[in-house]
Amino acid sequence: MSTLRRLTIITFLCLLPNAFGQRADALTFVYGGNREAKLISNDNSTTIQSWSAVAGSYSAHMSDSGSVWHTSGGGFGGGWGGSGGDCSVFGASYENILEVDWNGNTIRTITKEQLGGGNPHHAITLTENGTVLAIVAERYNNACGERLVEYDPKQNKVIWAWHTNDHEGTNNPRKLKRGSDSNDPYHINNIDLNVHTNQITFTSHNVFEVFVIDRSIDSTTAKGTAGDLLWRMGNPGNYGVSGKQHINGAAHSARWVKKGVPGEGNIIFLANQSPVNSNYATGYEVIPKYSLGSNGEWEYEIVFSGTNNNSQFMNSGGIDKVYNGNYVITYPNENYTAYEYDYTKGATQDKSMTVATWSSVGQNGAHRYPVCGGRLLAGVKANDPEAIALNNQACANYNYSSSSSVVELSSSSTIEWPSSSSTFMSISATINQSNILVHVNKNHITLNNLTSNARINVMDLHGVVKYSGVIQNNQLELNASSWKSGTYFIHIEKSNQIIYRQVIRVYN
Repeated sequence: MSTLRRLTIITFLCLLPNAFGQRADALTFVYGGNREAKLISNDNSTTIQSWSAVAGSYSAHMSDSGSVWHTSGGGFGGGWGGSGGDCSVFGASYENILEVDWNGNTIRTITKEQLGGGNPHHAITLTENGTVLAIVAERYNNACGERLVEYDPKQNKVIWAWHTNDHEGTNNPRKLKRGSDSNDPYHINNIDLNVHTNQITFTSHNVFEVFVIDRSIDSTTAKGTAGDLLWRMGNPGNYGVSGKQHINGAAHSARWVKKGVPGEGNIIFLANQSPVNSNYATGYEVIPKYSLGSNGEWEYEIVFSGTNNNSQFMNSGGIDKVYNGNYVITYPNENYTAYEYDYTKGATQDKSMTVATWSSVGQNGAHRYPVCGGRLLAGVKANDPEAIALNNQACANYNYSSSSSVVELSSSSTIEWPSSSSTFMSISATINQSNILVHVNKNHITLNNLTSNARINVMDLHGVVKYSGVIQNNQLELNASSWKSGTYFIHIEKSNQIIYRQVIRVYN
């Protein structure tokens, strides 16, 4: 069966920001608690879309296609821990992982049975590989614990699993120490995969730590010592050493800094009720070092700590790092307020150094997407008049060079390859804007008539750089065959002026 790929090229009035040291120009996606998920405009004045079906979900993520993935559940009722042999977290209402479309209609359900049984709770993560990471409470080896799983929606099955109960020990820096609650010893609440290093990071609420494990090994190998911890931080007393305890309360929101973002490969996380006293919550960025110090503590370097007094709420909050290097930290104790910190203002920050705030948002986190558009960038067809109107409104305040122009392509400009017919067809299209020619043929994009010594950047929806370089010749060919479905931006500048920008939508 042939693979169908479709690529649509759209040009519109939107400028990717290239300046650092200021608020990111981006859409804001907020979620958590009993509040609906929202996509908020760049100036924080307009809710572009909301998803009431997501209210009550602890974790939600917007995909590149504009759908929203989230955990099921009816709020925070149902209790913690287990009873009568049940090791569920958040109660039995948390049984499924759901995907809803732009209008809130459920288009996919992953049941707990499909995940291997047990209670999927707290966090899910959409990986760059197109898979879903989930946390599942389970009884394993006759004790309550957690299972980390990777689920492939294309294959409709779990392709990898890792069990906490396989990796427990005493005073061992590579082993887990169980918390005091026998029904809920770890309470893992976030998980993320670095596809470039094949490592997973996750945070544990009940043992006050952030961890790293190896994803490159298979599920069977992961049961043995090869699946033990590669690195940890937060509470060195758990393995019997005297290092500094940076996490005195819960830990949340462990994530890798994405490739192409300043600090790529580092880990960010939120330490609730830490580190000074219970009145504080601190967002960290650290460089993990996979070696033990002389005192037996895993080594690390702290490159950022953003602390906020009177934001100590134990059970939620989050941190994210924006494409331009800024940090967005959600403090639920302050009417669910998120702050964006300017990363150029130093490694230690407080609220006086913020460049943007969002109040009354979801309690578990906020993500910012490096675009000025609206529905157009959330999976609605390019010829949707409402989408174009929203996009133009959102981007109306940007300044452009005189050479800029707008080209709105009809649906006839959609290019498909290979052809669904038995005979392969080489289909191409050429667009002329600002004297730059764009030629699409098969899965290659060729730019002609380029200005030498200009800089070109290609980024995805999250600001991850796919290509960056200085133009030496008048032609550049980009191979899009490995690009996953989603939105990409071509952005060319010279002498601090944007001379060309394109949005590319790729569908697999």
